[in-house]
Amino acid sequence: DDNSDTLSLEREGFDEEVNRNMDLGYKSPFLAPGINEPEIWLASKIRFAAASPVIGVSVGESHRAYPLVTLLGSFTRTGENGSIVNDKVDGKCITVTNDGDSKVIRVFQLAEGSRRTTIGLILMGMGDGGGMNLTFDTETTFAQSLEEIPDLADHPFERATLTEWVAEHPNTDVYVGEFVSADLQMESSLPYMTPDERVKADGVLAERNRKRKNLSPTRKKRRGSKSEASEKTSGEKAKRGEPAVKKPSKKAAGSSDNESASRVNR
Repeated sequence: DDNSDTLSLEREGFDEEVNRNMDLGYKSPFLAPGINEPEIWLASKIRFAAASPVIGVSVGESHRAYPLVTLLGSFTRTGENGSIVNDKVDGKCITVTNDGDSKVIRVFQLAEGSRRTTIGLILMGMGDGGGMNLTFDTETTFAQSLEEIPDLADHPFERATLTEWVAEHPNTDVYVGEFVSADLQMESSLPYMTPDERVKADGVLAERNRKRKNLSPTRKKRRGSKSEASEKTSGEKAKRGEPAVKKPSKKAAGSSDNESASRVNR
């Protein structure tokens, strides 16, 4: 329109900003809590692929790995957003954030002098031009990529494969997200598996799927089936004294409507 044409002439970079927003999205605020009770397993118990990329965090002599497959922006069954994990490592508040669209990963700790006792970040939707927005209390919103965030400071982290991180930190534990069984961990990391890992995983997943499809012999008929509905209708009519409706028999081959009528008239 006329206003945007004028702005494009007066403000340098206006057209580029509009085009970026058209490609990546305009501000779309919505609220979703982060993960506040993360599921943590010993490294010896997990079944993610060895080459799974992880974010490694250390606090003193304590170490924790966060596989990237657990940090996606999907929602849990209870409405929490998986791209934010509010955690504690060796008693220290640590929050891992992953903006999958903008490819920005940041790990936060409380800033020196902050009066906050927890971090508890909440997803506040997306900002103009993409990028996740965060909030503590739904009143103050800030971009995850903002260089300086009140009350927060960056905590160092490493990018590595699961094998590399475990080799460097044998006593590490691992955040598993919603993948709380061996088959789910395997399934989530299939793209990173070696051929040998894939053979084992395929066997585990095939057995799991077989068990899921194995119906119990005492299983009742599925409610709402045609046969059940037909039986129910016939029973109701019998109670009311109504005659059951008989289905017309199929005509013999070669018979015609005229033949049927003549037989009735005889």
